[in-house]
Amino acid sequence: MTVASQVKQTIATLKGIESTLELYSIKSHNEDEKSTYRNSLERTNDIIDDLEKRLKDLEYEEPQYKGF
Repeated sequence: MTVASQVKQTIATLKGIESTLELYSIKSHNEDEKSTYRNSLERTNDIIDDLEKRLKDLEYEEPQYKGF
């Protein structure tokens, strides 16, 4: 498994986590819990953005991995 495919797999997993956190924040009735879920969601979004930037760099450096 290439580094690019591992990064893509990690991004996909994080997007699933992002969806779960968003769902939990919507369904939560406790404001402290909602705040915690929102903070985690923001951090997860930042990580996804960073990994997507890194993936673009990887695909630029190694064009044969683009689209896999």
